[in-house]
Amino acid sequence: MKTIYLNTLDKLGELPTIQYADRDRGQIDKYEGKPAVKFPCCLISVSLPKRKNLDTHTQLCNVTVTLRFAFERLNDASNIASETRRAQAVKYYDTVEAAETLFQGWNCGGKTSPLECTATVDEQRPDMDIVRFTFTGTYVKDI
Repeated sequence: MKTIYLNTLDKLGELPTIQYADRDRGQIDKYEGKPAVKFPCCLISVSLPKRKNLDTHTQLCNVTVTLRFAFERLNDASNIASETRRAQAVKYYDTVEAAETLFQGWNCGGKTSPLECTATVDEQRPDMDIVRFTFTGTYVKDI
């Protein structure tokens, strides 16, 4: 899991708009005042939700890499907002789409099978714009 996390962190360096990346420890969920991140940010979690023995010391692991991209909400994107303000309000989608392209099919630096984006969720928040991607793949783990 450590290698997958570190490789994911390095890969995020290819997105110049991301100002902060870290493990997801709830930084944007539980805070007073302002969250302890720099926007735009990406919070990463890696999990192995299913593991199957191939032999006594080798397992086939399903891996899930979850990326939460968070952006300060600066403008209104409603139908009554000016076209300029609306364009600024949805500009974060450019970063989100670039991230999806970057990670879809990526193999975590040769560690996993090519990742597949299995979910994209626009989290409902009054204070910021958050898009969460779930990527899944497999790898063989020697124990």
